[in-house]
Amino acid sequence: MRSPVDLLHAAEQLSARIPLTESYPLERNISWLAVGRGWLRQDDVSGALRALRRVDSCRAEAQLRFAIIQWAGQGHESEPVQACVSETIERIGVLEEHLSRRDVADIVPTAYHLLGEPTVHRLAGALQDPFNASNVLVALAGLQCDPEARQRTLKQAERLADFEGGDRDFALEAVYNGYLRAGWEEEAKRIRGGMDVKPGYVDELLQKAEEVMALAEGVLRPPGARKPPDPPIARLRRFMEYRCNDLKVHFLVDMANAGYLNDPEIEDLIASDAFASIEQPRPPSIDQDPSHFEDEAFARFFFDRPVCLHRSDTKLLEAEDRDQGDPDRVCLLDRVAALFERFGETGRRFSQEQIEQGLWHLIGNPINLGLILCSKDVPLEARQKTIRAMIYPFSQYCALVGEAFQGAAFFMWWDQLLGRPDEGENADIEPAIFEVIEETLKLDSKACQFAALHGLNHLRPSRRASELVRHYLAEHRSALDEKDIAWVEACRDGKAL
Repeated sequence: MRSPVDLLHAAEQLSARIPLTESYPLERNISWLAVGRGWLRQDDVSGALRALRRVDSCRAEAQLRFAIIQWAGQGHESEPVQACVSETIERIGVLEEHLSRRDVADIVPTAYHLLGEPTVHRLAGALQDPFNASNVLVALAGLQCDPEARQRTLKQAERLADFEGGDRDFALEAVYNGYLRAGWEEEAKRIRGGMDVKPGYVDELLQKAEEVMALAEGVLRPPGARKPPDPPIARLRRFMEYRCNDLKVHFLVDMANAGYLNDPEIEDLIASDAFASIEQPRPPSIDQDPSHFEDEAFARFFFDRPVCLHRSDTKLLEAEDRDQGDPDRVCLLDRVAALFERFGETGRRFSQEQIEQGLWHLIGNPINLGLILCSKDVPLEARQKTIRAMIYPFSQYCALVGEAFQGAAFFMWWDQLLGRPDEGENADIEPAIFEVIEETLKLDSKACQFAALHGLNHLRPSRRASELVRHYLAEHRSALDEKDIAWVEACRDGKAL
């Protein structure tokens, strides 16, 4: 049997053995962040502060400092905690971009309680984003008992929120709500008069999105259906198969969070040499900007990754890091075109599952290649070059693998890239798209042909798309069964799913 403290010490020891080299920063910081949060779950801030001293990325530092401040806000006070809060505010200039606006505002109650009002004003003054600074002052006003002080603070927040830019209305909405909570309805009405978007608009959109997601979840999982079981031993085996050091640390922390470990099979595995071994560096975060990678590194970025074996592992494997900024889209398209042109070689080096996973990362999230190809502010030549290179993944790979390929990336290729555009919306790139689709239809591969037909379905309404489908149906009808014919006819009419 192992106690939560034993498990967290084991997680610390494994984290400490991850090399302090340039190849391991991602998993080092992921591991120490998990360890720090684990100690907070045990109400041991000294362990969290030990972990904080070991992180060396601003993102992990910001997240762990925020976790400590949240924990302190639950009534935990000590000199080390006060020092951590003070240090966080002193470093807010470099940490701000790694925290959400809500996170920054949520620092205020703890900072106010532990260090006083001047510290909160110092926090607001150190922030780069006027939206953040305004939110901090609105949060401070909600804590002030003196009506005059509260009004001064809200006036200052209002001045900061009245900036140029698309977020102005949302910054002013926070001030508007601050006036309402204070009972100053006339001031709130005045703020409302200067806003273009009505208060609560974003909340309404989020609520509708949640309702749509709930409906989708209901369709995918019938009422009464349960999520498939994921026992800890199965999760441990997957994590060891992925061969990522930080996932093993995560497992130990998760088991500590769950309580005492009393499973001999799990205990034997985490005591094994295989679990203790330090693996090769894990792939970078899928959110990293790959636009300036060399061709080989670019291919590995998408395809040289462990294949996710369970939906709950997705975020851990991808190591989400949304603070990477926007890639150089022209350079990115150049790399994508080069990748497609040598796709036959790439396909031989990676498993079908890795190809499927990597293509979804490229044409779907996080790259969203279709958005770039449809962007009018990206040079047309670069977009057309990338589209014309798309014949090679089909001719060099899909046509050879054929129906043995178990994924959906090729069939959904044009669906993901184009969706259902309005007529004429993609007129500048449609010639290149039609060129590739026509070439794909000529390949001696039903998988390639049906992917092309599915693409023509998404180019509707288009006379040329309909003609191409009709021509295909006339030429291949004798080789198709009734189900296939019905589906091809639906593509012709733009009604195929």
